[in-house]
Amino acid sequence: MPRVIQIWDDLHSERAGYFRAYWCKSPTDTIGCPVIGVCSPGGSHRTIRATAIEALKLHPGTEVYRNGKPVLFPSVSWDVQQRTTEGWETVSSGTFSQARENAKDYRANQPELPVRLKRVIDRVPIWEV
Repeated sequence: MPRVIQIWDDLHSERAGYFRAYWCKSPTDTIGCPVIGVCSPGGSHRTIRATAIEALKLHPGTEVYRNGKPVLFPSVSWDVQQRTTEGWETVSSGTFSQARENAKDYRANQPELPVRLKRVIDRVPIWEV
């Protein structure tokens, strides 16, 4: 049976407001085993994101959930857009440095058409980042 990681509130009263990662059978399971031992100094974090990142460092590619929903992480890409008679059209996408180079090429090849870079932010499951 596939296992997933769930982020729950840390159960120790002295760690109120902290989170810990637990192995579970499903995203909605209510029984789990800590990814990092409950009594160990590591494994408890102030944010859901930090908890998920530590769990994924130890177990890359594992699905991570909180309250039955995937833990999402912002994913940023850049579009190169060129002005046409109908409006702005996306002509390529990639990282910032790739988009910047592509924009330079478009400007050099077609200087009469304006070109711009547009940041695109998607929220994707953290294990896909």
